[in-house]
Amino acid sequence: MRSGEIAKGEAAAIARMGAALFGIVGTCEFVSKGVNETFRFESGGRSYSLRVHNPAYHNLDALRSERIWLNALADEADVIVPTPHRTRDGDWVATVESPATGEARHCTLSDWIEGIQRRANPEPAHFRALGETMARLHEHASVWSPPADFNRPVWDVGGVYWERTQGGGALERALDAMNRSQADMISRAKEKAEQVFLELRDIKDAWGLIHADLHLGNILFQSGKACPIDFDDSGFGSHIYDAAAAVHFHSASPHFRSFLFALIEGYQRIRRFPEEGLSLLKAAIAIRSASVAIWIASQAEYNERFRENQDEYLATQLAFVQLFLEASSIYEDL
Repeated sequence: MRSGEIAKGEAAAIARMGAALFGIVGTCEFVSKGVNETFRFESGGRSYSLRVHNPAYHNLDALRSERIWLNALADEADVIVPTPHRTRDGDWVATVESPATGEARHCTLSDWIEGIQRRANPEPAHFRALGETMARLHEHASVWSPPADFNRPVWDVGGVYWERTQGGGALERALDAMNRSQADMISRAKEKAEQVFLELRDIKDAWGLIHADLHLGNILFQSGKACPIDFDDSGFGSHIYDAAAAVHFHSASPHFRSFLFALIEGYQRIRRFPEEGLSLLKAAIAIRSASVAIWIASQAEYNERFRENQDEYLATQLAFVQLFLEASSIYEDL
């Protein structure tokens, strides 16, 4: 079992220990396992989301920084986010010792958000609402001053290719798991991706703190409002890349253009969308596809769903990477 991977029973024990440090004692229900394990707690008539974090993904400073931005959003932005909670000692993160291994494990607690997911059957109205929420996040980040020790990932080429500490060596594992053609495609796309990010970085007022994973799977809808969850990937990056992540899973849909322009319409209700970056959006989607392919291949050994569907998932993502490589220009009209 890889470092950071824990059995469900052990994760539940860690979750209960972590919840106690937040002053939460109640029923505990396993919700999901991805990079981290998520549990739902019911206590005192309220619902909470507790995450047991994988130490191979974020360090303690990065986890605290995520909670600091979430707390600022909850207090200052006109958007519903999972309000974070402090421990009884005033920390944003509870650290407990695994009863099985003795390893230190970090837990975070937030309010549970109710809502409906529409990833499987979206309509333009959902992307319009998502665009508004994305703009509010960007607007808040543009005027908010993080503390001096704020520590979150940077979503440049090194970030999307998982070359840094975050991800625990994902790129190396992915290239080992891919066949030679797939690995070569990923490697060749990197050079073009570097050019794209140089262009994205130069777009005025379009680089800053972003969610970085704002697809419909991480959105809950309440009365027409898009409520973002899962800020685990939040960091510094391009607003165009944030938009690419939002529409990426629907880029092969016949409704893609209507979804994209609904997203932009909603965004522009709040702040100006950097339309000068639109010619780079399809390239950003292809880069996102490369990033997702790397992640899938790196996690297939530990994620049953990825393992069972790896060939299909990689084929889907790498089709966009191949088009990116074949294009004579990184610029493309939408």
